[in-house]
Amino acid sequence: MHNKLNKNNAGSPLSKRLKTKYNLFYRVPRQHKPMIAPFKIWAARQQEDPVSMTIRTANTILYCTRWTDTVAFYTSGLNLERLTTREWFVEFALTDSARLSLADETQCSIKGAGGAGVTISLCVDDLEAAHETFKSRQLNPTPIKPLWGASVFYLHDPEGNRLEFWADTNKEKRP
Repeated sequence: MHNKLNKNNAGSPLSKRLKTKYNLFYRVPRQHKPMIAPFKIWAARQQEDPVSMTIRTANTILYCTRWTDTVAFYTSGLNLERLTTREWFVEFALTDSARLSLADETQCSIKGAGGAGVTISLCVDDLEAAHETFKSRQLNPTPIKPLWGASVFYLHDPEGNRLEFWADTNKEKRP
């Protein structure tokens, strides 16, 4: 008598032996068609249907557990200009089109990263002056060192976020 495989005995030792011996349920590998790179698809769509979007400002929001200390760090320590102040949210100007905001994590649905994986990189005109200023404010900047054709030093805010201050050492200045 022929033993049929079904849902009830598909995992039994007998069914495994039958599958192996007679190649039951054996699938022939599909022949894959060459895949168009996702970027090429995206680029083609942009040419067909361009989206009119002008970004006027960029804002990075840090969610803070030590919100009061972190606001004081950016206000007094770094002397950044406040643009917006709310009960649990502060927005600072970095440039004409870049912002850095701090939100009190206890008031938000998003939780902070505790400084994990966050570096805020800021290009400054006079790196040595910034380093001396932060040293005098006891913010503990690292020593200035060369990195990728630039000079750089680091600070950490009370949340543990790393701030990278750098200046280009090449004669040709970047925009």
